[in-house]
Amino acid sequence: MVHCVYTSSEKILTEIFPAVEISGRKNKRSIKDGFKTKGFMIQENSENKNSDPIRETDRKILFQESNSRCIICFEKNIKVLEIHHIIFRKNGGSNELENLCVLCRNCHAKAHKGDISIEEVFYAKIRCLYKLETAEKLLKSTSTIVNRIVLTSEKGGVGRTTLSILLSYEAAKEGKKVLLIDAAEFGFASISTIKDPQYLEYLKKTHALDPKDGITVDQYIFETNYTSLKVLPLQLYLNRTLYQASTHRMQLLDALNKIVLNYDMVFIDVDRTYSEARALSFLLADFAVIPIQSDRDGVMALKRTLRIIEMFNREKKLLPEKFGLSELQVLGVLLNKYRIKTNWERQRAFYFQKEFPKFLLKTYFCEDTKYPPFRNDYSIIPKPDSVMAFQITQLYRELKDNIELSRKEN
Repeated sequence: MVHCVYTSSEKILTEIFPAVEISGRKNKRSIKDGFKTKGFMIQENSENKNSDPIRETDRKILFQESNSRCIICFEKNIKVLEIHHIIFRKNGGSNELENLCVLCRNCHAKAHKGDISIEEVFYAKIRCLYKLETAEKLLKSTSTIVNRIVLTSEKGGVGRTTLSILLSYEAAKEGKKVLLIDAAEFGFASISTIKDPQYLEYLKKTHALDPKDGITVDQYIFETNYTSLKVLPLQLYLNRTLYQASTHRMQLLDALNKIVLNYDMVFIDVDRTYSEARALSFLLADFAVIPIQSDRDGVMALKRTLRIIEMFNREKKLLPEKFGLSELQVLGVLLNKYRIKTNWERQRAFYFQKEFPKFLLKTYFCEDTKYPPFRNDYSIIPKPDSVMAFQITQLYRELKDNIELSRKEN
């Protein structure tokens, strides 16, 4: 009979592995029987048994991969957490990371008694490694996270286009790279912001572009008066290229998804007219801001808008994972042109607070007599000391805080 002193060297482990395989690793006695079947004699060397301590760096890695919790019961009291050998040292287990995990004192005792099987501990270890790998990938991808905000409402005349332009300017003033996507039917956002004088002449052209020309959507991005703000007239592009939803939606969505990765923030102006640009915008966006007025039509329009967002969220779940699109969340409902002058308007304000407490933004917009409410040019920047300038700054800050909170919660 071969005499074998137990060690943790790979050479001896290679020789004794068939014995462990025969035993099925069920318990200590079966493992010894397996050794005897292969002609080994087990003799524990008390001097060598604990001569190979666990390295401190390995301990840190183990606690990192388990998130400083027991991998079985998720106990997070650091005082009762211990390092456990999945294959016991006396049964041939090593001090390598693959054989180590973090258990609480209670689970550690159960594992040694056999109440928790080796397989159960092993699969718990695999789950921890998978979660760690997923978290690392998410951490690496945070550098390319783009806040894509769609401004939409099922009621016209609520200041949606003006808000999308002024919020884009506000973000550009911070030095962020901003893209304004104009997905509205008439394209007022792009007409008001694109500084190219030939653009208006370009709009007058009614003929469609020949697909053989190879004009791609990224070639429709125009400069503005702000160097860090650019505009993409998406509806115009779709009108000129005659894209069909049934055949080109996925390709165009993929192209838009790659374009927005070059920017820090993306604002999307979407009107209530159904179009392919509108559908793409809802699929592309992560967050929604809904401007409304505090009247009966505003309430009904808000409910319709929420149903549409829910519909597109269901469609997002059916899209391939390669797009990496997240569920569209409502950042807030903005009360625009807000005023309380009559008892009826006061009652309506109470109704909004009671009906939509989670959606209403703290910031609301009052009418500013110094800011022109209706002009063909939506890009007029309010004066720094005006009420409108103050409201835009407060709204932008609140939206950023809500985005940050939403990212943390998810």
